[in-house]
Amino acid sequence: MVDMVYTSGAYYTNVLPEIDSLKLTNYTPSEERGRGAWAYLNDLHEKKLGVYYLGRVGLDIKFHLYLKGKTIKSADLKGLNIRVSPLYLQAIKGLGGNSVVIPPTETYVALERNVVDGYCWPSVGIRDWGWDKQTQYVVDPGFYNVPNPLLVNLKVWNQLPQKLRDVLTGAAMEAEKRVVALFDDLAKQERPILLKGGIQVITLPPAESEKFVKIAYDEGWKDIIGKNPQTGPELRKLLAKGK
Repeated sequence: MVDMVYTSGAYYTNVLPEIDSLKLTNYTPSEERGRGAWAYLNDLHEKKLGVYYLGRVGLDIKFHLYLKGKTIKSADLKGLNIRVSPLYLQAIKGLGGNSVVIPPTETYVALERNVVDGYCWPSVGIRDWGWDKQTQYVVDPGFYNVPNPLLVNLKVWNQLPQKLRDVLTGAAMEAEKRVVALFDDLAKQERPILLKGGIQVITLPPAESEKFVKIAYDEGWKDIIGKNPQTGPELRKLLAKGK
């Protein structure tokens, strides 16, 4: 029905679970190309889905934990009901929180009725949903990345003239660079707006901050490798620093 789609990796993990590894990357899209990660992921897309992985156009901003009323002083989320999507469910479970899967369209009401104590969302976007009206705290540090692949039907891609394929590839590579800078700027603009609106920042102490991030990423990779025992370790080598 469509030849190209700009989407979230979270929307097709059921058919390509390896795509979930992009949320754990320590590199920009351009750096991933240089390390061979793009080529490896494209090969998986072509063989498993019949899809060409044109690029990762963003977003390279972090997810954050937002809380309605309760505060935290450590990486322990025990006793907190946190709205999640499958993208960061493992992180919240690993940190001891009770993960509650709720679609974005129902999150405001869940906060309003105290069904959840908080939620995870990128550093940009909560005002679009009106959630800032039900939010008192945002927790630092952030974790994971927001992965947005750009995909093309493989048959259609192969039928394109090489000149046009080169144009699309060049445009995707340029977009990968621009979108990182764009959303980095948007994230820097967003925080002062949230603070002005009355949302307070909870900055975890250094040791707890390190623990928070470590648990989130360890749980993420544990899930990836558990689902993909052959490809998971290779993806970790390509996407995680020091691995």
